[in-house]
Amino acid sequence: MTRNCLILIAATIVLFAGAACRPAGTNYGLSTIIGTLTHTVTAGRESTAATVTVTGSKLIPVVAISRDTLALMSYDVSGEYLWNSTWRGAHLGILPDSYCVLHVYQSDGEAHSGRQVLPAQPTIISPDSGATLTQNSDFNASWDSVGNIDRYEVNVHLSYTYNDFQHFLLDTTITLPETSFTLTIPAGRIFPPDVDSVNSGAGSITVTAETGPNLGKELNGNISGNGIGYFWTRSSDYRSFNIRPPGPTTGTK
Repeated sequence: MTRNCLILIAATIVLFAGAACRPAGTNYGLSTIIGTLTHTVTAGRESTAATVTVTGSKLIPVVAISRDTLALMSYDVSGEYLWNSTWRGAHLGILPDSYCVLHVYQSDGEAHSGRQVLPAQPTIISPDSGATLTQNSDFNASWDSVGNIDRYEVNVHLSYTYNDFQHFLLDTTITLPETSFTLTIPAGRIFPPDVDSVNSGAGSITVTAETGPNLGKELNGNISGNGIGYFWTRSSDYRSFNIRPPGPTTGTK
């Protein structure tokens, strides 16, 4: 890993600094780094992917998560002698419940995250597959617990037509502590008083287990060394359901 990184850094310096005909400048600030590592399961197949952006580095760096080096997807000049770059990796060899570290190898020093776990996938218990949410019913959801995480992020998307095909849309994301495994959205928020006749609709819920700083909530990130920023890991489960007028069955199954 070390030898490969040194070769890549040397190649980067020659390729980008030489091709752009820009002299090496002095950057007295620190690069800003934002990275995510995401584990998904689709049709029974597991995959771990990452996206990392580096803003304000003196030269194009080399970016890796543990032993997996990411691919450079794009770059541009930012200000005087500074670079922005975006890195991605798909089908990485990092398994759920294992630890990982983000490394950004720069010409003037490494930046790295703290050591944190990639969560296992949470499993949504309700609503079950093919469930129906009926008009004027609460939306209830539950999922199994996942260990070694900092929080759950739950996204609920509801869309239906009513009356003369007017459109209602609710798209909300709720952050819950790692000890919470249920969510209820009252019927009054989903079906306001003026909605007296639902025609049809659909909804979905995504439950994400997450570790690392809570972006937008915590001022201090977890990147140290020659850089500042945030790196977090996440794993999600998804479920869709139907919305219909009142009938013999009430509530979300």
